[in-house]
Amino acid sequence: MSYRFLDSGEGDMRVRRTRTHLKEALLQMVAERPVAKISVTELSERAEVNRKTFYLHYSGIGDMLLEIADDIVRTLAAKFTGELEADVYTLYQFLDTDEEGLKRLLTETDYVAFQERLYDGVFTHGAFEKITEESRYPDITAGYLHSVIGIFYSYMDRKNEATNLKKLARNATKLVLLGITGGGIG
Repeated sequence: MSYRFLDSGEGDMRVRRTRTHLKEALLQMVAERPVAKISVTELSERAEVNRKTFYLHYSGIGDMLLEIADDIVRTLAAKFTGELEADVYTLYQFLDTDEEGLKRLLTETDYVAFQERLYDGVFTHGAFEKITEESRYPDITAGYLHSVIGIFYSYMDRKNEATNLKKLARNATKLVLLGITGGGIG
């Protein structure tokens, strides 16, 4: 699944377009080097906007990364069905990106704030939100839900060709539900 910024339709078209250009430029640059080595001046030049324009929209690049995480959450939430396996599958399709900049943001330890913002946001929508609200132990349930991320990346590290994303989502869902219900431990 390719990621594109979800245009909320709110605000001035020029503002939305400028912010989108900046975000796309940042993702391109993250594919080339770590965010810590990207200056606002370079980013503005890549996006073909004035440096002052950048600061009209963002306080810094870190602020921009958090907005990108929020954009992704809105995009995914719009695709969630409310059924756990389907929502895990949608999340896995997104995580299985070929976009190098996004892949770095999702996997490298330099971007923990981005990842936490993204995953905390994702797990408050669709079936993830429903299962947490219905749980007697929401904190434990949230931990089990976050494990679906670890399951995905463990799969990617091994890239077991016998398992596709749909099957992985099914198995991850079973594990999460087994964990949440106590798995017969008694």
